[in-house]
Formats: sequence, structure tokens, C-alpha cells
Amino acid sequence: MDGAVAATDFERALEEVEAVVADFDTKANDEEKSQREKNAALYAALERAFVFHSTWSTQPQYAKLLEQKGVAAKPRGKNASKYLPTIKVFFDAGLDAYAPTDEEGKDDKRRRQKSVSTYSAALELAAAKRPNDVAAFIAEVNGVEEARKQWVISQKDTDEGRNATQKAKDNRKLRYAAGLEALKASMVKAIPKEDAPKGTAVLAALYFDDKGIAHILGIPPTSDGSTVLLENFIIAQAPETVKAPAGTGKKGRKPGTSTSGSTKNDLDKLLKLLSLGKLAHPKAIIKIVNGENGCDIQASHSSKNTCMASTHIARQDFLPLGTYWFGARAIASMRKFAVLGKFGAKFTIDGPSVVDGPRTMVSVTASNHSAAVAAYNAAKKGTEWNDLDAVPGGLAEGRKLGDDAITIQYETAVTKMARPNLKNKGWDVEVGVEGNFADWISKTLGVPKSSADERLKKAVYGTANHKKTTLRITATECALFDSNGSVDPICHFDQPIGLKGFSTEFMSDVGEVMAAVKAVKELAGEGMVTLSFLDKFMRIRCAGSDNTAEVFIPSYVGEGRYTEHTGF
Repeated sequence: MDGAVAATDFERALEEVEAVVADFDTKANDEEKSQREKNAALYAALERAFVFHSTWSTQPQYAKLLEQKGVAAKPRGKNASKYLPTIKVFFDAGLDAYAPTDEEGKDDKRRRQKSVSTYSAALELAAAKRPNDVAAFIAEVNGVEEARKQWVISQKDTDEGRNATQKAKDNRKLRYAAGLEALKASMVKAIPKEDAPKGTAVLAALYFDDKGIAHILGIPPTSDGSTVLLENFIIAQAPETVKAPAGTGKKGRKPGTSTSGSTKNDLDKLLKLLSLGKLAHPKAIIKIVNGENGCDIQASHSSKNTCMASTHIARQDFLPLGTYWFGARAIASMRKFAVLGKFGAKFTIDGPSVVDGPRTMVSVTASNHSAAVAAYNAAKKGTEWNDLDAVPGGLAEGRKLGDDAITIQYETAVTKMARPNLKNKGWDVEVGVEGNFADWISKTLGVPKSSADERLKKAVYGTANHKKTTLRITATECALFDSNGSVDPICHFDQPIGLKGFSTEFMSDVGEVMAAVKAVKELAGEGMVTLSFLDKFMRIRCAGSDNTAEVFIPSYVGEGRYTEHTGF
């Protein structure tokens, strides 16, 4: 193959991988795409990157590509994956050059490093197990994180891996002993006077001799790890009840104002609350009432084809007191705006500034705007940040520019929200959910744990033509159905429940129950998750000492969902 042909083939292969990765990026940021679609797009992109690496990583064109992208040709670390440079080129080319100085930026870099190392480890496992079918293999092992874990285990299980681990432990012991002896040579019994740390708290290393007398070995330099260790120690000594500064509301914040400078941006915290809407409907309406005694969140849509969610959690200090409405378009635009937070922008929230009839307005301000945009453009080479992408409708009047800051207004029309009208017929069954849904099926339906996953594939996840799951309960038995009929074995109750002739059937979309269980556990934070069957609804609920979260899923009966709904 001559040089011109090789160059053409290389460029074509490069464009193919970039196209598949771009498709993954698009789907990953699309709120209406299911997690399964996003995962499939990721696995396809990793497979194309794997093929590209296998074909071109030893060629001069590849070395030039790494240089152009600013990616280190040799991965750092003795055990770093050989696929790491290729993964960085296609998934995070700006990572090596990213050198944040603030704590939030450092956290962001660690997250990005974890992502590329996870992708690389997944390719290592696939290369060892099934190099001709990478995407399907990663899907079968339940994703990139599970593939990474299996790869780490496999490495430790090899003789070479065990020898390397033991050698590292032995070397660490030797260095520890040598370091301790070096410090003991200059240790003192009294803590020396130091003017530099006046008014501050620092860590100090102490050595206790054979008589139990403490000697100071020195004060270690401040690092991320030592700072966290010291802060955790000091905070743990604080009394349970610490009074807030005078003139502030609960937890030291004036009502109606938003805090800033937290380790997580206020917009990220708000989007976490709004993620409850994913369960309800692609066009869900979210209502948040943030009051002195707690925060209530409700999510649904004025459509019968929707789940309904209701949550009570502690008052959210980052959010001013008031009632908020958030529509799908506003939420999608906020998610785009939040991307700047990864590049140093700081967000604060004001509102509701306007509550006039059926509409409400919330303003989100990003400070450190110029630096964040510059960092974004540098990391996303070939893509320029456009503030209007984060404005609903892309209208210029929806933004206000300030001194290195930008404020975007998000307006939402208040519409009716679906609400369950529960008519308990004198019977309901409640099942505790422990662990994942496969374990629940195993316990509830008497299925051997070894076959629980297989039943999930047949009845819960469905196939291309079977997207719903049916659970049928009678006074004496319970069975999980797929679209083709009962899935054996059936669970028989030792003692009949309810009325002798009782029978109920519940049908839901695939994945709804598992998504609801995850959501209520995250929002409530503690407590047992329970499933109740009430009339034509399944209720998934988690109640802790202070927080409560529940999701109502209406069943598919007749021609569609069953639910009676009114405005909240």
C-alpha cells in the first residue's frame, strides 16, 4: 500500500470513528433517549475505537494524530491500558492539557480520568475475551463499569499480577520504615513554635516511644487528601446543634437568597431534583415548593401515559423559598447551560421572580463566564460555545450579559398535572424491595436466584416487539408474565390473601419499576423501598425519618393507561 492510499484509508477510518462517537454524544445529551439507547451508542463507539486502535496504533499517522490532539503517546502509570491514548483522542482529547487549580476543577478532572480509564479497561477485557464482537460483549457483561471490574480482577488473578501486587506492598513497607527512621533522627518532644500557621489548624505526625512519650515528627505538607482528613476530623467534633449566624434563616442562609461557592454548583443540585421528571414523561411538568419546613416535589404530565411522583425532602438551601414550575424545554436548556460548570462557571439561582397567572420565571446566573467559555472552546476543539443554545427558543432577549456573567431566564407555563385517584378495594399487597429488581423477583416469585436474570430478559426487559411487563396476583398465587403468557414457576401463597375471588393484573412499560426504585432511594436517602398495588396503580415508596419519596405507575389496561387526573 503506497503512502497516499494509506493516508486516505487513515482519514476515512478516523472520520468513521468520529461520526460514531458524535452519535453517542448526541444521544447521551438527549433527555428523550432511553438509557439502553445511550449505552448501545457508547458500546458501538468503543468498538469503532478498538478497531481503529488495532489497525493504526503502530503507524506513523497515529503518532501524528496524538501530537495534533495533544494526547500523551505513553499512558502514565505502570499498569495503564495501551488503549488509553486512543480513548482520549476520541472521547476527551483535552484531558491531558486540563490543569485546574480549584477543588471543583480537580474533582472534574478526576471524573474524566475515571471515565477514560474505565473505557480503556473495558477494551482490554473485550480484547482478551471477544475481540471480534466488542460492543455485544460489553453489553453482555452489563456495561463498561462491570467490564472494568472484571478486568481488574483478572489482572490480579494472574501470577504476574499477584507478584506485582506483592512487590508493591513490600516496597511500600521498606519505604515506610526508611522514612520513619529518617524522621525519628530529628524528632523533638515539644511542638516547635511556628508563626506561619497562626489561627489555622494543621496535621502533625506523632511518634510514641517505648515509654509512651509522644515526639513530633513534623507537619506534613498540605495536600487534597490531608485537607479533607483534617476537615472531617474537626467537623466530627462539632456539637449536634450549631446555631446559625444571627439574622439568617435555617442552616445559616437568609430566606430568598442563594448560596454560592459550594463544592457543587447550584444548577447541578437543581437538575438533580428535576431528574425526577424523567420517570414521568418526556414532556413532564415539575413543581417544586421550597418552604421553611421542607421541599415538596411533584412530577407528571396532564396525560394518561405518565407516571406520577411525589417527594418530600429537607428544605433546599441553594434554592430561594417559593413555588417553581419547570417544563421540559426549560429543563433541557438548563442541562445545556450546566455544561459550563465543568469548565469553571459558578451558578446561582434567583426566583421565582415572576408568578403571573399560569406562568413562572426563574433566572440562573453563571459567573466566571468568560474563562469557562474559553476553557470549553479549548477542550472542544472545532466547537464554539454559543450562549443561545442554553436559552429556551434560542432568543437573544432570554439572556442578560453582565460583568463576566450571564443570566438566562427560564419561563414555564403552568399546566394541569396528572394525579392518581386511588380507590382501595379493601386489599393491597406490599412487597419490600431489597437489592436489585432481579433479587426482588427471586424472593417474591420463588425463583432460583441463578435464573432470575434470565426471567428478567424474558419478562421485564422484553424484546423489540414486546415492550411491556405484566404482574398478576390472585388470592393464592402470583406470576410474572411476558407478552406470550405466563413465565413459570408460579409463586403460591401458603395463606390466601384478600378475598377468595380476588385477582388483579398490573402492566407497565419495561424498566419503569426499576427506574422508580432507583429514584425514590436516591431522593429519600434512607429506609426500605416498598411496592404496593392500589386499584390500578403500583406505588413505589421509600420513607425515611425526614424524607419521603413515592412514584405512582398507572397500569396499561384496555386501550391505554388507567388514571384519573386533576391539577395539583
